[in-house]
Amino acid sequence: MSRIPKILFTGTFETGKSTLLNLFADDPRVLIIPETPRDLLKDNPALEVDPRFQDMIFEEQMKRELAAEEKAQKEGRRAILCDRGIVDIIAYSQVFDYELQDLWVEAAQERYDLGIIFSATDIPNYTNIPELGLDMKEYRTNIEVRVRTVLKDFGIPCVDLFGSIPQRKETVSLLIDEKIAFIEGSKNFLERRG
Repeated sequence: MSRIPKILFTGTFETGKSTLLNLFADDPRVLIIPETPRDLLKDNPALEVDPRFQDMIFEEQMKRELAAEEKAQKEGRRAILCDRGIVDIIAYSQVFDYELQDLWVEAAQERYDLGIIFSATDIPNYTNIPELGLDMKEYRTNIEVRVRTVLKDFGIPCVDLFGSIPQRKETVSLLIDEKIAFIEGSKNFLERRG
């Protein structure tokens, strides 16, 4: 069974990750894993203040990723696109001073082949929420810095994504092709050596 590359859409919130991901819904090369926290909160908004929320996200994310790997193999998909992942759980936990779980850190090891960072600097308008004491620009930037640190700590290569939606889609499509070629080329090379 060959390994299917997993590409992570990550970075701060409200930067167009889900919007761009949805543009690949009909792409036969890829299988998409939608954003887990968004889906969980859609079903139960009260979870956002539950102290176990990060653990719930982790458990559901792992289930989704394992199911996607199996489904991608069966359907002949050549890459998996994740709208957020374990990296984000770790980064957000650091931002909010939640205790990191060893299981999360262990699971993040060698899980993703590429992180595509949707940058806070690419957002023209920030809305502050004074009643919550949030400076959204600072908050978004802090999340992005944590995501970058986690990617670096785990040795996950990453690229920044900028530009219009069509430009972003073209860039991601090329990155998908590169990762597929790299994984399949490595597999072929090892089989020939074998």
